[in-house]
Amino acid sequence: AVVSTQSTGRDKEYAQRSPNYPVQDVWEVCGEAPATRYTWDMSQNTNLRESAPSNKARLRFDRLLLRGEDKIVPVSFELIGKEKLLSCDMFPSDHWGVLATFQIN
Repeated sequence: AVVSTQSTGRDKEYAQRSPNYPVQDVWEVCGEAPATRYTWDMSQNTNLRESAPSNKARLRFDRLLLRGEDKIVPVSFELIGKEKLLSCDMFPSDHWGVLATFQIN
């Protein structure tokens, strides 16, 4: 099963997940590329700049979690929605979207 989450859980909290509930983070399985680490990146995303001009936080709130990795194998992980919409000069969201591809065995 693949579950998409948007949570306030931080990396340290996810690292402490229970071994009795073995889930994998798809970003980690796909190599932990630094360019795709932060899904909430106020240093690049200007949507909230007016309400919090000094906020430059970079966090990974949005995750894809995987269970049953013998049947579903992550192949790639990328961030989407990083281009501003021409109609309003804003990004689609204050979070980047996540897009992954999988091989189904």
